[in-house]
Amino acid sequence: MNDKKKENIKKAVAFFAGLSLLVYIGYQIYAISYNPYVTEIAYVYSTGNIIDAQAVVIRDESYISNSTPGTVVPIASDGKRVAKDDDVAIIFADEAGAENYNRILKVQEEIEYYQVLSNKSDVGTIDAALLDEEIKKNFDQCLDIIDKGNFEDFAESAREVASSITSRQIAIGDTIDFDAKLTELSNELATLKSAKSNYNTISAPVSGYYISVTDGYETVADYDSVSSLKPSDVEKIFDAKASVPANAMGKIVGRFDWYIVCNVPTDSTLDLAVDETIKVKFPNSSVGEVTAVIDSINKGDDGTSTVILRANEMSEDITHLRFEEVQIVKNEYTGYRVSNDAIRDVDGNMGVYVLSGNRISFRKIKILYSTEEYSIVEKISPEEMSGYLKIYDEIIIKGKDLYDGKVIG
Repeated sequence: MNDKKKENIKKAVAFFAGLSLLVYIGYQIYAISYNPYVTEIAYVYSTGNIIDAQAVVIRDESYISNSTPGTVVPIASDGKRVAKDDDVAIIFADEAGAENYNRILKVQEEIEYYQVLSNKSDVGTIDAALLDEEIKKNFDQCLDIIDKGNFEDFAESAREVASSITSRQIAIGDTIDFDAKLTELSNELATLKSAKSNYNTISAPVSGYYISVTDGYETVADYDSVSSLKPSDVEKIFDAKASVPANAMGKIVGRFDWYIVCNVPTDSTLDLAVDETIKVKFPNSSVGEVTAVIDSINKGDDGTSTVILRANEMSEDITHLRFEEVQIVKNEYTGYRVSNDAIRDVDGNMGVYVLSGNRISFRKIKILYSTEEYSIVEKISPEEMSGYLKIYDEIIIKGKDLYDGKVIG
């Protein structure tokens, strides 16, 4: 065999060896990366007939006027029901007087707080495990308040967390000297009260709900004519400029009912009916949601209609609503979101196959609502959960030869 032939043989062997190596590496990569099952995770989802809109809140509001100069300190909380001539605020002649008054309120709160803790220290042994649960619950509530942006309730929530932690310290035998702290606070309170401050009181001109702040849109619409507002009227409200009278020291909401007014596509109102009770969500507010009645639906000329919703719930957070994003919710469904490709009928039972480790299992479902792409299935209670889909189950959307109990791998 000549040298040229030998060289060609060597090249051929090297080529096939290299090709074999590439095929082997490619197969290994494929074997590692290939997954014959396409899956999704079961999670909680809400949907249904939901109309998103920009809304304005209209109340029966009248200004509290007072020309006395000074620093105003509210003494009634926002959303509190007051009678005519009830004191709702104090005007101090100078800022120092207002600061002194606010400090008195703060010290009185602290005294009450430490008195409660002191009483707990006199109680017998408390289960530390139960207190651990209380700490976790209070802490979760505190985080929830922060998440919703409800900072007005944060201080009270943080105080509850601190109180539950202190209670646990007492339960495990820690000694805390409350008497010294209470004496210190009592002495400070006496000093604060001895300081003389000049002030005048502000009274409610009429009965209603007190609100300490004004935004200049209190009279942007006629309360008695809200039900007749048309799309063009609502646009004018959104374009209006805020204007607060110079002597306004807060306001009174005179009547229980208040309105949520918004323009929406006329087609989206086809499933709504006047006098129907419906849920309205405020996704960007700590209010969360309220129950309202559809007061009227007024059709415009450009494919837009005005929906007026009437509510009567009242709280401090609700008093601060004005221009808000809202969701008008009808027939809301909440459950696990499941792709329709995953749903199968097995022996007359609707369900899905789930992947748990290397085993495939069949989970039954109860469908609440369906679209072309997915379904919302009922969240089954823990007592009935056996055999049903659970949250975070890994649902198989695509795969071959599926059956309950199959072991893969």
